[in-house]
Amino acid sequence: MSIISVKQQITKFFIPSILNEQAKCIGFMKRIRAIKPLELVTSLVAALSKSNVTAINEILIKFNGMRTSESEFVAYKPFHNQLAKQTFPAFMKLITKQAMATLLPREHKIPERLKQFKQVILHDGSSLTVHQKLASEFKGRFTQTAPAAIECHVSLSLFERKITRMEIDADSVSEHDYLPEAHTLKSCLFLADSGYVSTPYFSELDNNNASYIVKGKCNLNPTIINAYNGKGKALKRPVGKKLKKVFHKHNSQK
Repeated sequence: MSIISVKQQITKFFIPSILNEQAKCIGFMKRIRAIKPLELVTSLVAALSKSNVTAINEILIKFNGMRTSESEFVAYKPFHNQLAKQTFPAFMKLITKQAMATLLPREHKIPERLKQFKQVILHDGSSLTVHQKLASEFKGRFTQTAPAAIECHVSLSLFERKITRMEIDADSVSEHDYLPEAHTLKSCLFLADSGYVSTPYFSELDNNNASYIVKGKCNLNPTIINAYNGKGKALKRPVGKKLKKVFHKHNSQK
């Protein structure tokens, strides 16, 4: 993706003047000079959209690619100084939330069957490899292939179409540490994948009158309490039996 097309996409999410004010309010920039927030964000997206970026200089090249002449080029040190500011992560977090919120359509119809819940919360995490020199702070789960990695933990409200929580930590930190607190899901439906299977957590959800659908792992073999067919009709035969036994019997009859 070219730097021009990236800038065109970025301007759909951010108005330059508002982005400048946000950079000032959060303390990232006191004065807007050679390095403008919009151009900085554009160069970051253009460079980091490729998986082989290993140095800040590669981002700087993208940034200077937006200059009209060499006399306007920014040197490495002042560019690095902007990224090294303690307020830089806070600024990036702010605009990331804004961009993600903008991507979600506002108008939507809630299915009738979901209206029985106060909220429907989707939760998941995404891992990303970072430079190996960051391993002391962001240790990866796979130390041989990815010694340094981060994971972004996100909770999304289906009804409100917005992110309710987003946190970033080392990939080696347990995903369960970033599950929404059970009491916040009272009367809600919680959705997650197999990485979040936790019977103690499920018990907490039950105690808070929360419902949940979590993809099970292959080693789970619960006892069936209730069973229904695709039309919602109750089935008696599977009740009281182990899931794997019913599953194997069903497959053998095909």
